[in-house]
Amino acid sequence: MGKALDQEIDPFTFEIIRHKLFRVIDEGLITLGKVSGTAVTADGHDVLVALYLPDGSLLTCGLGFLEHLVPASRAVRQITSSFAEDPGIFDGDVFFANDPYTVSIHCPDIYMITPIFFNGELATWVVNFVHVTDIGGVDVGGFCPNAREVFHEGFSTKGLKIIERGTFRRDVYETFLNMVRDPGMTGLDLNSQMAANFVVKERMQGLYDEYGHNVVETVGKRLIDESEQRLRRRLLELPDGTWRAVKYLDVPDKTHRLVLAATKEGDQLTYDFTGTDPQTDFPVNCHYWHTKGEAMAPVLPLLAWDMTWNDGVLRCLDVVVPEGCLLNAVRPAPISLNTVSSGFAVKILSNAVLAKMLAASPAYSDRAVGCWTGSQAADVVGGVNRYGEFVAQVGTDVFAMPEGARSFADGAGSGGFVAHVALTMGNVETEEQAVPKRFLYRRVVPDSGGVGKFRGGPAHERAVVPHGGATDEMTAVVIPGTGEDAPGTPGTSGGYPGATSAHRIFRKSNVDQFPWNLEATTGEQVDDARATSLQVSSKDILYLRSEGGGGYGDPLDRDPELVLQDVLLQIVTAEAGRAAYGVIVDELARRVDVEATRTQRTKLREQRLGKSVDIPSLERQIVERTKYRINEYLQLTAEGTDVQCTWCGAIVGPASDPWTDHATRRTSPVALEGPPKTISSDFVLQEFFCPTCATCLEVQVTKADEAPLEDVISRWP
Repeated sequence: MGKALDQEIDPFTFEIIRHKLFRVIDEGLITLGKVSGTAVTADGHDVLVALYLPDGSLLTCGLGFLEHLVPASRAVRQITSSFAEDPGIFDGDVFFANDPYTVSIHCPDIYMITPIFFNGELATWVVNFVHVTDIGGVDVGGFCPNAREVFHEGFSTKGLKIIERGTFRRDVYETFLNMVRDPGMTGLDLNSQMAANFVVKERMQGLYDEYGHNVVETVGKRLIDESEQRLRRRLLELPDGTWRAVKYLDVPDKTHRLVLAATKEGDQLTYDFTGTDPQTDFPVNCHYWHTKGEAMAPVLPLLAWDMTWNDGVLRCLDVVVPEGCLLNAVRPAPISLNTVSSGFAVKILSNAVLAKMLAASPAYSDRAVGCWTGSQAADVVGGVNRYGEFVAQVGTDVFAMPEGARSFADGAGSGGFVAHVALTMGNVETEEQAVPKRFLYRRVVPDSGGVGKFRGGPAHERAVVPHGGATDEMTAVVIPGTGEDAPGTPGTSGGYPGATSAHRIFRKSNVDQFPWNLEATTGEQVDDARATSLQVSSKDILYLRSEGGGGYGDPLDRDPELVLQDVLLQIVTAEAGRAAYGVIVDELARRVDVEATRTQRTKLREQRLGKSVDIPSLERQIVERTKYRINEYLQLTAEGTDVQCTWCGAIVGPASDPWTDHATRRTSPVALEGPPKTISSDFVLQEFFCPTCATCLEVQVTKADEAPLEDVISRWP
């Protein structure tokens, strides 16, 4: 198709077309938000718009839920294989698809797929997705904790034409809406998707008219090649090795274990999920393309932040997932909770291994980041509004996820997610006018961010009750409620995980007393509300709390003035400042007690080692960094023979052995100092300290009977 790709295009034209492609995508995203009436789309930005080449290769995308880029590519290929010959693909066609084993992630994520023709030839595809209001599954909103096979999870299709050669298929549209609980808002979801694709199609055809299809195609393919070349060069600048991470899903059926070994060799990155638990009949399974999409999502902002996100980046990551495991399930295993459970866990695992790989790079260590919140404390509320209509909506608090700490700064609260860079949390009023619920409180939780040299973002909690409807109750689907038993938000380079989550229903509560936090909320009966569908009456309170962001670096290495600021802002309590950071704050005088802090930090270091610490004044020493960096506090000596602590300069052990064999290891409960932490006998913190100065080198969350994870670096650039 078209001229050879070596045709001359001046650099100004190249840049103009590149930026026009971005603006076309932006217009599509804006259209989704303006036409859709749902908070999840307009406020939460649970969307994506992307352009694909005729063969399904990603051309470019906008800001949104990046894990959909890979499944959307499969959707284009599925539509092509199903419709290319009979009945055919024509100018003016629009398709939609959502089958979770073929084209989508789970049923409520509907892909709208439009071919863009120019001069009678298929030039590109535009694909967008929206999490629709309802999909007709066994539970409201498309998240179905009561599903035990995919057939319980609502309407699904591998591909239907909703517009055929420019003619709207009302029969298809109305048949679909006849199967959902809230056809008004769900229909508006579909309308917004069709409108967005119309805008993108019109703008792309205008771009072809102005510059010629051959020129635009050449720019697109060069951008793909350029991104691949740039990312491969960057990978060559990073160490070779294998980094490991583990994540636990403590959902009602059992605690599932997910493992990842990330191997970087030369200019290729391979993720291997071998060892992950088998698939289950609880709806937290993923299919392969979903897992690959989730694995890729953090790669884009963490490794490829300064290049065009397209198929060139995707080519640099191979993903291995054994069939039949939780992350490559076989139909008809239920799948609807995967986006907020196992799929989300894959993003956390990817974040964790990338952080360790980047922390080992002298050139890119500033890109290392603790994991952002480890689970999504989400809810769907449905009920009969004041007009007698059944309405439903996903709450947008799920998008207010605490950030992980960076290597140079604290994580913010409610920052979204590292791979979802456009998330926002809707206003209380937006949600309260859409569905019959009322917020009692919505607030930041003190002591919930993972402690470290830089602190993870604090979690937030909320409590809701029925209000403003035709009845005095609402239906709530809590999805999925992981992270209560095992902290799911790892820190990095000695940083600690964030706080655990909480999901509770307080029956016959003290709602009339207007409680303002968890400690003030009571009820005659308090039940677990993890991954369940339940009825909430006007006398009940539904409480949800997310996990905090992971920390970066040893908390005893934190600037005491930063602890003071946190205490004064009530992000950290004075007690947690003393116990976790070793900082003694005089709140009345608004200052740090320097001498008491020095004494407390010495005490904490000695507790870590079980002996006295003999380091002059316990201040960080000047240790020259070598090119053999392992993380913030570890490196090989210049000769490459020994592992050295960069805080005190002492030798930890020989380079020929795993450094964890020679570090001081302490096993601690997952409940760290300061609420909110869950005490679980099943899980522990495995802490590794320098045997000389007691600096925290790494913290792992594992089951009590599991061996620690070991990473291997085989080559530094």
